[in-house]
Amino acid sequence: MTPESDEIPRAVLLQRIERAEQSGDQLLAADQAAQALERFPDDTAFRYHHLLSLARAGALTEAEKLWPRYALPLEDVNHAALGARLLRERAFRAGDERRELLALAAAAYARIFRRSGDSFPGINAAVLSALAGELGAAQALARQVLAATAAGHGDRDARFHRAADRLQAALILGDGAGA
Repeated sequence: MTPESDEIPRAVLLQRIERAEQSGDQLLAADQAAQALERFPDDTAFRYHHLLSLARAGALTEAEKLWPRYALPLEDVNHAALGARLLRERAFRAGDERRELLALAAAAYARIFRRSGDSFPGINAAVLSALAGELGAAQALARQVLAATAAGHGDRDARFHRAADRLQAALILGDGAGA
């Protein structure tokens, strides 16, 4: 980090990282998060974005090494789901053991869904179960996701994500009209 960057407020650093992520420049986001961590080594937001950007950029081995060291608070659904996402990414890269790893990632997401009730890990668990060939489990999870997304309140982003989760759940259930 440069002396000038030591004066940049934390909130501005976080906005820059999020902007890089949203633009699709995951390597830039990972680099910015790593630089921010030099100033704020215990900041969970910077740790989260560093791991997320590394995973999105394909630097899975590095993200897997840092995951236990960063010790993110797992009460946060996004933080908890990041561990499941790393399993998912590993599964997508696997050969013969792909189905087993998909099932492990699905189980990790399902545990987070049961604990949080948040549809985000629930739909991920359902989709990964389907990809692992466990259609019964996928459909059961899809039904639970539909129940979890029944409430339509919240901000625009929350409504959009619930609608996307409902669409995926309907597709898993073979409900084209509902989708």
